[in-house]
Amino acid sequence: MIAGAGAVIGILLAVGLNLWLITRFEMDRMPVMYVLIGVVAVMALGQIAVFVPARRASNVPPVSATRAA
Repeated sequence: MIAGAGAVIGILLAVGLNLWLITRFEMDRMPVMYVLIGVVAVMALGQIAVFVPARRASNVPPVSATRAA
């Protein structure tokens, strides 16, 4: 959910910055495919970053995880 909100905010900022650059410096419009590829890449990296620790934590028995040290 946090990654999704970050993706939406990133899309809005990228499009806004692109529109500003178009008007200010007469640049070309950024292709929509670049934005979509960026969103997919960030979401995939987020899932990979979470998967490894979650996989490791799933191997810990609940009894030892909740036992006071």
